[in-house]
Amino acid sequence: EWSPAEVLSRVNHLLVESSPQGLFITTFYGILDPETGIFEYTNAGHNQPILINKKTDQVTLLEKGGMPLGVTDDLQVVNRTLTISSKETLVLYTDGVTEAQSPDGKLYGMNRFEKFMLESNIADVNHLLDALDKNILIFQKGFPPTDDLTVIALHRRR
Repeated sequence: EWSPAEVLSRVNHLLVESSPQGLFITTFYGILDPETGIFEYTNAGHNQPILINKKTDQVTLLEKGGMPLGVTDDLQVVNRTLTISSKETLVLYTDGVTEAQSPDGKLYGMNRFEKFMLESNIADVNHLLDALDKNILIFQKGFPPTDDLTVIALHRRR
């Protein structure tokens, strides 16, 4: 069984070997044990996921990762482990979320994103992500998106 860092190192080698110069991919890869909540992950240049604990009103940014895949064959990625406790939510997202713009050029930003995720009283993760999408659309006021917007949430009920 390969660890997340071993998988990304292999993928990186294949990308460097076979892709045109200048191509790079940011990637976050993790493996969750749903019984224990143990989450083993690695990050290659992707946005820092956030861990939300509504019991303690805390938002924790996971540690930054290394360089994106495809930049150099000498990629340094590290396996990290955390335990997602009962009622905690891990949120992974693309920069299209934090870099969404309003017509006057303001960015949605990390602070607004974290505040929305922490203060929302929506228990169902699917409804929470729908509400986030609507909140970003309201913020944009019809301004066209400049990037893709992807959000994935892992919520541990027990």
